[in-house]
Amino acid sequence: MAMWNISNEFDNYKVNKHSRANGWLSKYRFTSTIGLYKGSQNVGTIYFRAESSSLRDYYYPGRSGGPDLVNLNYFDRDFSSVLAMLQQESPLYVCLRKTYNGNEGIGAITTTNEPVGEEEGD
Repeated sequence: MAMWNISNEFDNYKVNKHSRANGWLSKYRFTSTIGLYKGSQNVGTIYFRAESSSLRDYYYPGRSGGPDLVNLNYFDRDFSSVLAMLQQESPLYVCLRKTYNGNEGIGAITTTNEPVGEEEGD
């Protein structure tokens, strides 16, 4: 995984489906989040946003010796395919390649190398 500046393995996740209430949440324009954890340590969050949103991936430096937190942004339409990947693949990593814009970058959810022709669920 050399192309990534930050690569955090995770082994569990928490799905949140948010209402579109007119409260403070509406200004962030996300409808769902998936928190990514290694044990009980948060290592990243995936945000699902409305189609009209601008998507940028970014990170926060880790606190108290913890990992840098990677935050990825996807459109709402990608929720099912991302959730399916979390349910079917292992091991999984949330990764970010830093760019020259401060804490922004290009992110991904990745697996390790898998053999050609591998069928899921075997």
